[in-house]
Order: sequence, then C-alpha cells, then structure tokens
Amino acid sequence: MLCFLYTVKIRSITMKTIYFLSLLLFIPICLAGQDPQKIQIDNNKVSSEGINPELQQIFPDFRNGQIFYKSRNPIKCMLNYNFLLDEVLFINEKGERMAIANPGELKHVLISDRMFIPSPDGYFEVIERGNISLLYKWHCRITETKKEGALGLSTDAPSVYQMKRISFDNKEWNMEIDKEAVASVEVIPYLNKESKYVLLKGSKSYFKVYKGKKSEIKRYLDQNPVDFRKEADLRRMTRYCNSLIE
Repeated sequence: MLCFLYTVKIRSITMKTIYFLSLLLFIPICLAGQDPQKIQIDNNKVSSEGINPELQQIFPDFRNGQIFYKSRNPIKCMLNYNFLLDEVLFINEKGERMAIANPGELKHVLISDRMFIPSPDGYFEVIERGNISLLYKWHCRITETKKEGALGLSTDAPSVYQMKRISFDNKEWNMEIDKEAVASVEVIPYLNKESKYVLLKGSKSYFKVYKGKKSEIKRYLDQNPVDFRKEADLRRMTRYCNSLIE
C-alpha cells in the first residue's frame, strides 16, 4: 500500500540510451546458469518481450524487499530489479508492475538479502561492503551474430550496439542492425569509494583506489593469486584491502 503512495510516478526513460561496453574495456564476472539467447531484430527494433526473463531481471519473480529513502521511513513491498531497463520494479495495490520513481531520493534497496544502490549511472548491486565497496553493474548485452571460424571461434570481435528506447509501454528499442543478434548477461565489477565508481580492470584498479598500499597489495597477490573473473577472489581481495585502511 505505502509502496504505491510513494512511488506511483514512473521515471521517464523515453529515448534513454544504454551503452554496451566492449569486452576490451573491463573484466566481466563469470556467471553460471544464464545461457545466451538468439533474438531476431525486426525492422531495426528489439522488444523486451522477445528476451528471456533471466537475461533481463535478477530474480525469476518478485521477492520480499524494502525501499530505504534518504528522508522517509523504509517501505516494505514485493520487488525485483530489471537490469535491461535498469529499474527497480514493484507491484502496486492494483497488482500492476511499476518502476520506483526518483531513484536519487533513495539510500538503497534490499531485495531478499541483496542490496542495490542508485547512482547517476543507474543501479549497482553491492557485493562486498566496507570503507570501499565491491559493486556489480548488471547488463543485458546485445551483440550481432557472427560467422564461426575454425574451432567454432568468432571470425571477429563482438560488435557494440547503442539501443535507444522508443516506447515504454511496448518496451521496444531502436537498434543499429536489422538481423539476428545474441542477448547475454554481462556483469561488470566496480569499486566504490565515496560515491566515486572505479571500473575494475585488474590489480591496477586496486592500486588506484587504495592509494599508498601498492606494496601490500602486490605482496597479497604474490601469496594469493587472484582470478579477477571470480567473485570469491574479488571478495577476499576487497576485504583484505579494506583491512589496510581500517
């Protein structure tokens, strides 16, 4: 009930631009159980209805959650995070799915036991909390289907596409291609220091954020090899680095 009162207005995302970054710019996290899906691009348009739910939202259904505002009491309601739309959704008193309005007024959102924080670049999931936090930015990545070469490898690097929202009700995007494409989940790690979001590209990102601790971090990496694609390794390394500044 309260959820409806506070968040009835849907944040406008008409013509919102979503960029899908090249794999060369970051180290994506390895995930299991979210297989890519071939999708048809019809007349340069793609619809969210044509993309599998697991490739656009965190949970298969709505879960118990809480919305924490900067200047209001917390609100309990059923929530889900749709990373294709980059919106936290809730069910109002009429049973309608709505988007939380004005995310800049939020401190954070809890869905089950997972925390999401708003930013000028959309929502991030908090993976490891501390003086400096480890975050994930979830994306539904759209790439052009490529011809396979020897050993089933793509003949060239994935193309990067810009999607422009042309309809909220129909959830359609205007694409730069008119052919078959592939939708997949891409999770990009960041470090968050005092609301500054640093794209995690490897050990150099830790050196940059944890200033003056380069020698200690190098020693840790020598003794504890880190796979920057694995969440468990990133969690351990972030906890260690935070211990250096407590």
